[in-house]
Amino acid sequence: PLIKMLRQNDPVLHHDDRSFWEYVEKMDDGRMRCKFCGQFFAERTSITRIKHHLSGRKRGGAQNCAQVPQHVRDAALAAIDGPPAKKRKTVAGSSNNEVTNAISASAQQQNNEMM
Repeated sequence: PLIKMLRQNDPVLHHDDRSFWEYVEKMDDGRMRCKFCGQFFAERTSITRIKHHLSGRKRGGAQNCAQVPQHVRDAALAAIDGPPAKKRKTVAGSSNNEVTNAISASAQQQNNEMM
């Protein structure tokens, strides 16, 4: 049996991104158009490119939408960056670094005493 592969922009794969499809209008010829600025997208444009367009961030090769409302821009940026709770936090002098440094210093001291 043939297994049909899902496209990367398939709504099944990107259930959190479904809401961004509402900001583009599907045209009769298959292309899509931004509802804010009128920018056209190819028929198989990914949701990621649309999010970049709406976010105003110069990435992903997409042109920025100059007429998108701020709340949509903020939502697109959040969707690209992911939730803040999942971002990795690195803090200088964190407890993990202090423990590692203490163990290293202790091991170095033992080596010095053995010699």
